[in-house]
Amino acid sequence: MAEQTKKMEPLSVRLWASEQSGHPRFANYIYVGIANEVACLDFGFIEPASLAGAARHAKNGSGAAKNLDGTAVSRVDMGLRVFQQLHRQINNIMITLKAKRPAKA
Repeated sequence: MAEQTKKMEPLSVRLWASEQSGHPRFANYIYVGIANEVACLDFGFIEPASLAGAARHAKNGSGAAKNLDGTAVSRVDMGLRVFQQLHRQINNIMITLKAKRPAKA
């Protein structure tokens, strides 16, 4: 008995905003940690002036800051399979953006 190969149809998914998720947040820092087969993504915001100050100290040779304070924006925990899907999606976006970038003269 031969198996029939089925064509995979894309599934349309709609996500409805909850009270908290309906408001966009800006993050300029992300940390990814892996523990117990779960990827933990911590998104945060660090004031640009703080980042510039830390870079200035490092450039002047006065040593890099030991700590840099920021605000936690969101934490997203996901299984490794979902994390792999996220990686593939980000990779595809980066490939598309690179292809659209004009060639340097």
